Amino acid sequence: MNLQSIQSIIDGEEFTTSWEGATSEHPIDRILVLLSEEKQLLAELLFIPVEEEVEDVHLLQFYVGLPGEVLPAAMSEIRQLLLRLNTTLPIGSFGIQEEEELLYFRYVLVIPQEEKLSAETAIIQSLWLVFYLVESFAVPIQEVARGEQYR
Repeated sequence: MNLQSIQSIIDGEEFTTSWEGATSEHPIDRILVLLSEEKQLLAELLFIPVEEEVEDVHLLQFYVGLPGEVLPAAMSEIRQLLLRLNTTLPIGSFGIQEEEELLYFRYVLVIPQEEKLSAETAIIQSLWLVFYLVESFAVPIQEVARGEQYR
């Protein structure tokens, strides 16, 4: 399974995708998937390089950066919220890159190389679940990051 075949699978769903080849800034090929134009949610899918000893699987990463900034005064509260959320999520986790003050959601799907049909189903189901989780929690996370009270 390769990224082009994954892009074809996703294009068959209700998502808009684009291919981003490797560059000096992003040294790994990736697919960008528009989850929500209104909320500016874009998923980035890429294969995480694995050691030769783990050659029978692919690690497909789903990464969604959440737009907006994290106010320094809200850092403690956002950490607590993310910790509480992550203990209840069925897959993946929300996080913060503190140096850049970026919020994100990340999930890594393990795909066996030999099972193409079940892998296609798992990819689509995972993408829809990532979309649901980010869509459900992005606004409250962004509100807390801006120092607003969670409604």
